[in-house]
Amino acid sequence: MCDVTLLDEPSAGVDVAARRRLWAALRKALKQQRSIVITSHSMDEMESLCSRIAIMCSGRVGALGTPAGLRADHAAGHAVVFKVKHQGDQVDGASTVNALESKMRQTFNCSQKDKHETMLHYHINETMRYSELFAELEALRREFPYLIEDYSVTETTLEEVFLSLAREDRAAQDV
Repeated sequence: MCDVTLLDEPSAGVDVAARRRLWAALRKALKQQRSIVITSHSMDEMESLCSRIAIMCSGRVGALGTPAGLRADHAAGHAVVFKVKHQGDQVDGASTVNALESKMRQTFNCSQKDKHETMLHYHINETMRYSELFAELEALRREFPYLIEDYSVTETTLEEVFLSLAREDRAAQDV
């Protein structure tokens, strides 16, 4: 006989400490060869707990696989966040930031997601090899050494995969 536990949004409305205890209990059950089916809107929770994930769209399975496999199959580029030096006191500070923003648009198929005094957040709308991406970013760092303090790159998240599948499903329904 196979034991299966069904959980619907198990950590909804739960504080952080209780969520950690819940996740620890679920991991312990998994180590004991129990099967657990979880429904959740929390992609972080699914990635942390599940070895296979089904993403539902309009009541049907839109994608099925491991967290890494889903990200790879539905990759939607990379996020790049620049930590920039505060330019408020410099007369040409705004033009320097504008030059970096222009260079980003010339170098990448990208969209700016956020902008603050010391941070620029972009989404690279194409999948690139990390070696190519980092080579381009290092060239930008050399071109703007007085502006770019640091940068980080992250890959497509499961939440972005979910949102992409939902947009595709909505577009298909509108046709």
